[in-house]
Amino acid sequence: MTDVSGNGDQHVDIELIGDDIVALVEWCMLTAVERWSGHLIPFAAGLTLDGELVEFTTPDVHAGTPEANAIIDLTAALRPHRSELRAAAITYRIDHDADNDAIEVSLEHRGGVARLIRRPFPKDASALELGALESKDAPGAILFEKPRAG
Repeated sequence: MTDVSGNGDQHVDIELIGDDIVALVEWCMLTAVERWSGHLIPFAAGLTLDGELVEFTTPDVHAGTPEANAIIDLTAALRPHRSELRAAAITYRIDHDADNDAIEVSLEHRGGVARLIRRPFPKDASALELGALESKDAPGAILFEKPRAG
């Protein structure tokens, strides 16, 4: 049986985690492209325990909000709902390198996965054409505790 509750009673289904991550990252990247207007207002989304994708907003996040503050505010908006979510993500723009910025999705799954997923684009882009996907482990879980060992 699959357990995505994170309570450690049963194993975590790796295939389900992968499907959740793909669905959430695809939605976040598509939404970032749709909303791009020379800048991106950070946003948050989650997958409920039933697999429904929901967006989380807060009036504190708007075009003038510094990205670091927006991430803090969106994390605070997600926190009260973590028991209702299988996965959560915050999407924002970062400075990637000298020539490129990137859309970054900071994603966590209650099964113990925490990833930073990026797609770079040229700094001077008026329309967003994203480059290849880059993915690495996130420094640590913010919303979900890692499941306890069997």
